Amino acid sequence: MKPSRFSVLAPTAVAAAIATYFLLRVFYSHLPTLPRTAPASFGFLAFAEIGVALSLRPRLQRRPGTMPVHPLVAARIAVLAKASAVAAAIGVGVYGGLLLYVLPQLSKPAPASDAIVGGIGLGVSVLLLVGALLLERTCRLPDAPDDDAGADEPPYDPYAHR
Repeated sequence: MKPSRFSVLAPTAVAAAIATYFLLRVFYSHLPTLPRTAPASFGFLAFAEIGVALSLRPRLQRRPGTMPVHPLVAARIAVLAKASAVAAAIGVGVYGGLLLYVLPQLSKPAPASDAIVGGIGLGVSVLLLVGALLLERTCRLPDAPDDDAGADEPPYDPYAHR
């Protein structure tokens, strides 16, 4: 699995922004005002991923006093991070498209309320993107040791201490 790339995430965000903008041009008058809690799930996920990344780093670096991480768990977390990066890019695009549509109409009450939701949503989507990329970077495999350096040492067994 390759790490998430800007060349994939940026076009995803741009495509979502364009699609959202044109869909809002057609359907905005038929939609209710967005609830202020709409971006909350992205915010919770962002803080959870940043927390997991910060607690997982010492365990993956095999620091003394930490429990090792099973390789399958690390792989699952890396897949979650990759999926979250794509979801965050879509969120950036959707909330960005919303802001592009409602900012010229701030004198009306509904677009003004939706602009607040769009700003919060854009902020937590960027935070989720940062958290996902941090978690993905944390789950990368360490560099392979030199063949000469540890020839006489046994291979690392994370469950040998049990």
